[in-house]
Amino acid sequence: MKYRLVLIVTIALLVWLGLCQVLFRLIQFNTTKETATSIEFQLKDAVATSNMDRLYENLATIESLGTIRCVRLRLDDPLQTVFDSTHRGECNVSPWALNGESYLAHMTSLNGAAWTVSFVSVNQSLFAMALSLARAGGLVLVLLVVSLVGIHHRARTRLAEVHWQAAESIKKIGRQVAHDIRSPLSYLRQVALQSPNSQNVNLAVDRIDKIAQDLVGVDWDRLVKAPKSSSLVELGQLKHEVSLLIDEKKKQSNRKISFSDQCRSGSSVNTHITDLKRVLSNLLNNSIEATDVGGEIHLALSAFGAHRVRLTLLDNGCGMTEEQIRWAGKRQHSTKAGGHGLGLAGAMEFVNAWGGELKIVSKVGVGTQIDIDLPMS
Repeated sequence: MKYRLVLIVTIALLVWLGLCQVLFRLIQFNTTKETATSIEFQLKDAVATSNMDRLYENLATIESLGTIRCVRLRLDDPLQTVFDSTHRGECNVSPWALNGESYLAHMTSLNGAAWTVSFVSVNQSLFAMALSLARAGGLVLVLLVVSLVGIHHRARTRLAEVHWQAAESIKKIGRQVAHDIRSPLSYLRQVALQSPNSQNVNLAVDRIDKIAQDLVGVDWDRLVKAPKSSSLVELGQLKHEVSLLIDEKKKQSNRKISFSDQCRSGSSVNTHITDLKRVLSNLLNNSIEATDVGGEIHLALSAFGAHRVRLTLLDNGCGMTEEQIRWAGKRQHSTKAGGHGLGLAGAMEFVNAWGGELKIVSKVGVGTQIDIDLPMS
């Protein structure tokens, strides 16, 4: 926004200077034309009659009025200068300062002699008026810049206030939801003690409890201002978190879920570990729903090129059509009954924000492969 404002002001200033330049040129041109016509009229009789005393007097009078300077009158044949005031200086005409306009006029006397008069024409009053307009325009531009800077500052301040209010509102909702979740969780833990599948129930309860803790302890300011920010995550930590997630999903479903690792630890990946776990959890849930009982799901971690890590999720589920793949990254669009269209769309947004790429390859009746490429440090 700041650079765009500077660009707009710069362009406006250049346009205004260009318009002033055109205005000055028009004023000088018209003034020169009028002055030349007046000089020719006043010198006509003197040149025609070859009255040199009258000629010199007229030229000196005109020059003393301040409308012309650097006058030179010469007889063309034989070449002879009969009046010259160029020795007084200020004969150079600057196209940018517009301190005058050069003019050359030719006249013929009654005896056929050819005369040439040259001068620099200036109309001080019109030039002063044009200069005043230029200064007024510059002042308007300065005021415009000050106004735009003020508007930009107020907009940034207001945006910061909105972010703060949003973060506070989300914090309040998150704490309330976390508080409401913990009461039924305590009951579920008691029920799990009497369940034959208590281990899986406890895993699910622990997962919900972890979500509740995240709602209380999450950095809401980060989520509001930079919801998809990233940091460097060491590969060893990434492998550990993915392994825990795979174990959890294996115990919660009747699917054959496996994990393979072909990366050496030591490097770091540009991602956010909590958000990445959420992305992988949603994608694994999609694969679980797409496969039948006993279906196979495999997650692989491997090096991809010299500076990237690839997470590949492969299942032998029902697959997706080409149209479903095209719509996969669109929010509010889901191929599942009751779905909200947030899973794949959110995953793509997170991965893109981390400087990575998410690709989908699928075939109906065969399965789906999702590749997540993330940059390494």
